[in-house]
Amino acid sequence: MDHRFSLGIDLGTSNSAIALSEVDSEQTDVIELTQVLGPNRIGEKPTLPSALYIPHPDEFPEGTFPFPWQTAGVAARSLAISRAIMARWFQIA
Repeated sequence: MDHRFSLGIDLGTSNSAIALSEVDSEQTDVIELTQVLGPNRIGEKPTLPSALYIPHPDEFPEGTFPFPWQTAGVAARSLAISRAIMARWFQIA
């Protein structure tokens, strides 16, 4: 079996990251990860904090941290992202 890419996952103490490296061209891309950046802010960053802070229910007003995805949709979203990454590296539709 001939592999064309290498996947690296860094599960760091403070931050975690994912990178894909194309073996033939030695091109490496750090994957931007969608995450909550702050109250009412969703965005992508190359690293994801390894720790999770769960605020007290009274700390922020209700609706301050709206998620753009549904709990049931997280698996589907992950599959879609995986498919997009695989399509890019394997040139599949």
